[in-house]
Amino acid sequence: LYQDLIQVTRMSLSYIEPVYQALAGLRVDPATCTAWLTEVEHYRVLIERVIEQTERRVFHGEKVPAREKIFSLFEEHTDIIVKGSRDIQYGHKLNLMTGQSGLVLDVMIEAGNPADTERFLPMLNRHIQHYGKAPRQMAVDGGYASKDNLKEAKAKGVKDMAFHKKKGLKVEEMAKSDWVYR
Repeated sequence: LYQDLIQVTRMSLSYIEPVYQALAGLRVDPATCTAWLTEVEHYRVLIERVIEQTERRVFHGEKVPAREKIFSLFEEHTDIIVKGSRDIQYGHKLNLMTGQSGLVLDVMIEAGNPADTERFLPMLNRHIQHYGKAPRQMAVDGGYASKDNLKEAKAKGVKDMAFHKKKGLKVEEMAKSDWVYR
């Protein structure tokens, strides 16, 4: 089926050249032609990349790195987001920081799918940069949990730090560990 799909896609792309030639012979507004040709060329390049990545992956058994893949022709900047063993999602990873009232204080749209633990300190540093000091209290998702993040948050002035769940541990194990830190 992949071979059939690629063949049909290549055949569809082959129809573009005669249209180029036909437009060149017509007395059409050059700005209209240029805009259309620019858009067609943009999508032609993306379609060829999708064909190439499909051939590499399906026919040659190659693992194509996510950063080289096109997941959407119309939003080619789309990333794959995998959270644990859950289903794959497409879009962009967001990190939000809210205040006590729930008002969003900061948002960072990530490129790719960086680990949450790697994004904790940049978000805290952005907060300090924007507001002049660290928040007194922080509660974050367990994906941000690491001893280094806890230590750095304390060093930067966060008085009370809570992770929803220690990454990889059950709640009972957390209670027995040295993660309880004030």
